[in-house]
Amino acid sequence: MLALADTPAAQVAPASFRGTGNQMIGPFRVTQPSTGRWTSSGPLFQLSSTVNGSGNVNSTGHGGIVYLAPGTYRMQIRAGAPWTIQIVPGLEPPHRLPGGYVGFQGSGSTQLPPFTLARGVRIVWHAQGSLFGLADVSYSGPIRVMSRGPGSTATAGAGTHQVTVNTIGSWTIEWRP
Repeated sequence: MLALADTPAAQVAPASFRGTGNQMIGPFRVTQPSTGRWTSSGPLFQLSSTVNGSGNVNSTGHGGIVYLAPGTYRMQIRAGAPWTIQIVPGLEPPHRLPGGYVGFQGSGSTQLPPFTLARGVRIVWHAQGSLFGLADVSYSGPIRVMSRGPGSTATAGAGTHQVTVNTIGSWTIEWRP
């Protein structure tokens, strides 16, 4: 649930923001784990949040998601074209991907929503940029990758993970359920 900072949370539904170019939005309060869905028609979209480790995006893509932990936010948008942000309560689950995999796809740097693995898995990643970083910033032990190649694998243990992707260009992280 989302609320403007001075408004009781029960009175406000999920929020949408839109604009063109650089802008500051907020303050607003996210009262439960939520997903930010963004679009941009320009060559670059950056979202900088005042909540540490949550809500930051740096992308050359035209849309994506970002995890928003509960907290009060002000967000600086840097974009040279029209953009939208929709904040929806709840977590974006991993998507079904070709070949029997599940995972996430995106462009640029972002924080993924927490996801739970019932068992240890081999995570496969692919990236189009020259540098790819993947760091588990959370709960169930490290998933850490820093690479200059187009793809590789990492091991993730059973439990809940929250991963930050740091790259330029399109990427996929996937695993077999």
